[in-house]
Amino acid sequence: INEEWLGLKGEPEPGRVLFVGQVGLRKGNHYLAEATRKLQPSVKHLDVRVVGPSLVNTTSSIFVGPNYIGQVPRSIAKQEFCRADVFVLPTLAEGMALVHLKPWPAVSLSLPPPIVALWCEMASKDLLSPSGIVTY
Repeated sequence: INEEWLGLKGEPEPGRVLFVGQVGLRKGNHYLAEATRKLQPSVKHLDVRVVGPSLVNTTSSIFVGPNYIGQVPRSIAKQEFCRADVFVLPTLAEGMALVHLKPWPAVSLSLPPPIVALWCEMASKDLLSPSGIVTY
């Protein structure tokens, strides 16, 4: 962990969900978009934020839902982590996602946010109940 992350104070905003990484099918962003669309009607103040470079057209119907921020400087990424209520990793194929190893443990020292991994086999079936509530 880079020591500069250790001094950060988490100030999570209720309902703020964060994904950081490349945006594309391999990263499961279409499942995150589907979950966002299903949850928006019933979750007050839901703000699903996707930070990172896009490898796909995010205006395509399968990606509609989250707020796509794009690639940002490290200083902005730090702010995004500190303000996140939940961090999601909906990846379909990942050797080892470094995004959860770098800043999140340091930020979580000041707050206990959950880290939620939505794996492909479960994302569209097991995690989304008919009521639109995330379950596992």
